[in-house]
Amino acid sequence: MEPGNPQKPPQRPFSYMRYMGLGAQITAYVLCMALIGYGLDEWQETPRRYYTAGFALLGVIFAIVHLIRSTRSGRL
Repeated sequence: MEPGNPQKPPQRPFSYMRYMGLGAQITAYVLCMALIGYGLDEWQETPRRYYTAGFALLGVIFAIVHLIRSTRSGRL
């Protein structure tokens, strides 16, 4: 090791990218579930969008569970 060049610990490049991927996954959960609910509403011809609201809420719950599991396990 040279005296004028202290070694720095290696840094991981683009560490913020893992959080961007998680945001995309959460969006995909909610959007897919809302589309399933919308399809059921169209098929059942419901007067209000009960299935859309219910499945979108279910997608939010799935996304929160996925977020908690991925941050606890250290996969991020």
